Amino acid sequence: MKNRVECQGEKNHKIWGESGEKTSCAWVTRSWDRFLIPKPFSRILVRFGEPIDVPEQMDSEAFEALRRKVEKEMIDGHAQDDLSFGWEKPL
Repeated sequence: MKNRVECQGEKNHKIWGESGEKTSCAWVTRSWDRFLIPKPFSRILVRFGEPIDVPEQMDSEAFEALRRKVEKEMIDGHAQDDLSFGWEKPL
C-alpha cells in the first residue's frame, strides 16, 4: 500500500515524515500503482514516521531538500517493511 506525507496541522508547522501500510499476504494488481488487496487473515502493519519541523518561511532550495529527505525516508521505509513481511523484493 502507499506511503504518503500527511499534514499534522498548519499552526504547528509539522508534518509526518512518512507513513505507510503493509500486508503480509496480498494480491498485487497490474495497475500503474501496483495496488495491494490484503488476502483474508493476513497481517497488516501501519507505521507513522517521526514528525518533522517545517519552518513557516522556506525558500525553494530548503523546500526541495526537505521534500527529498521525506521522499528518501518513504522509499526506504517502504522497502524495509516489504522485506520484513516476507516479500522477496520491495514492491
